[in-house]
Amino acid sequence: MGRGMRGGGGGVRVARNLTKQQLGDSIVALENLMQRFIGAVSSDFEQLHTLIMAVLNELNLAEQWTCEKCEETIWKPNLKSIETSDICPSCGEDASASSEEE
Repeated sequence: MGRGMRGGGGGVRVARNLTKQQLGDSIVALENLMQRFIGAVSSDFEQLHTLIMAVLNELNLAEQWTCEKCEETIWKPNLKSIETSDICPSCGEDASASSEEE
């Protein structure tokens, strides 16, 4: 792929000078596209995380506690093969004391 790639379609972009307005419009369109993509991927990951934690909870392989500092509900897998932390992912507080009480 190099200089010889010309013609119609196929993702080949013909070089041209864009006006400031066209460049700005292109950037805004790209930002909007990226925001929609990020939203879709985030939603999929959130659903997947919820499903996995629900299955682990049903199998008694997850534990839950509430962070005393930020009051966020924390779920953590209770699997020997996965190293976990007692640091709250939301605020960074060491939640080991509150997880031992529950």
